Amino acid sequence: KDRFNQTDTTLYRRLADLVKVIDEGSKDHNVPAYNGGLFETSPQRADRSREAAAARFLKKHRVPDFFGSSGNSGERRADF
Repeated sequence: KDRFNQTDTTLYRRLADLVKVIDEGSKDHNVPAYNGGLFETSPQRADRSREAAAARFLKKHRVPDFFGSSGNSGERRADF
């Protein structure tokens, strides 16, 4: 069975792509821009809000699939 490893970030990148669509909107997916801070993906340099700090942190530190997947410790599989 496929298991998530502790370095791959495929799921994280897919989630980040979804968050970006929600933040900026997407004509291809018929999604309007939310642009309310909760899904901030590209904060301005001068922005010192908590949301901007969180967005910068999440861009810099990607969560490996093993830790972001559901399941019991050591039993995280990619065949869900």
